[in-house]
Amino acid sequence: MYQDEATSHYKYGAKAGTAASDKACTASKSGATVTNYKCGGKDDDKKSVDLVTMMLSSVKHWSQGAVQLCCGKSDAFQPDSLGDVADTKMGGKLTIGRYTDAECKTASTKEVPFKEKNLITSNLVEIPVDSTKCLDMGIAMDGGHMQIQTCNSKKVLMAFFHDSACSFAYQYYQSDLDNCRKIGHDHRRLDGHSPNNNATQGNVTHTDTYEKMTCGGGAKVEKAKLVTTIKAKLSPPSGATAAEKTTVKGVYETASCDAFKDTVKDTTGAEVTCGFTWSGAWVTRRRLAAHRRMSSDDGVSSQFTVTAPAASIAAAEQTLKTAAASGGALSPIKFSETITKKLKEDPAAQSLVANMTITTEAPVTSAPIAVIPEPTTPGGGSSTSTSGAFTVVLGFTSAILSAILSVAALVF
Repeated sequence: MYQDEATSHYKYGAKAGTAASDKACTASKSGATVTNYKCGGKDDDKKSVDLVTMMLSSVKHWSQGAVQLCCGKSDAFQPDSLGDVADTKMGGKLTIGRYTDAECKTASTKEVPFKEKNLITSNLVEIPVDSTKCLDMGIAMDGGHMQIQTCNSKKVLMAFFHDSACSFAYQYYQSDLDNCRKIGHDHRRLDGHSPNNNATQGNVTHTDTYEKMTCGGGAKVEKAKLVTTIKAKLSPPSGATAAEKTTVKGVYETASCDAFKDTVKDTTGAEVTCGFTWSGAWVTRRRLAAHRRMSSDDGVSSQFTVTAPAASIAAAEQTLKTAAASGGALSPIKFSETITKKLKEDPAAQSLVANMTITTEAPVTSAPIAVIPEPTTPGGGSSTSTSGAFTVVLGFTSAILSAILSVAALVF
């Protein structure tokens, strides 16, 4: 497979599920069949299976993309920090060069493998470090998309997506710069990105080919963010109606958001957004049944995002560390006391929470993360589909997510 377009099976994206792609799949091995995966596993002519259930039972390290696709985007899933925000840039160029020697001095003249040609069009390419561009990776990522988001003097940050609008990242990946490396299966996860693929697939192998990436130009990021997660266990009142649960949740969310905002109010230029993910008996909407299966505990995970000028982010980080320490406003005991007091003072909630106990975990705050613009160029390349998916492997099974909230799976 993957010698040319006719032998390429697209596992997600605009070409996934097409007659040509399915033909390449079923022709690759005797007995191969295609199964469709969709959010909720709705019945259709392909007898779809629930996407979230399949992902959680097989490849959990990629399941966050499927969960967000089906249940909504979550602030809890953030890229890793590249380090010092002052050294982080965007808007420049990522240069990828192919060479024949271990010192990356002699340019390669080998033909670029078919699988990589959507992005690596020659042995020396420049790619914009631009989070507004959603790059169509073609068969290199089985029909998926990616962004080159930011870089610093040592690393570049990439993001991989199920959809061509680059809305739901299923993985962030950092790669070293200025390092001459022999190309192999997991060196960058572009040509060998899918677990069932390897670097020799395509019309040319990578034997004795080396690669070096550099990042130059661009401007320093203007803003950065910190994401603090606080988890709490609390159960709804016995026999509470859906409306009563909603009342308690509303007071809890307002009180906790106000408490967090008060913590960073003196940070220059700081803005706070608050997000909440309820679990267990607090979940009342049927469409979130998959989420309830993921967490049986009654409680809430709160995500507080502080966005500030890059020059102020270090001060915000220190403020949050102080607040999380013993006796601080965000310490488990103090934070629980603050929320409990607000709940018992609220006229609509006080009768419902008379005997409620809130047990809060210590807050966890990310390292500073560069704030990047949202995508404005869906699809890139030749694809403008809003579809998305990823590849999973379980034994000899490749599960394929295709778009429009559906996925195709190839079973050998």
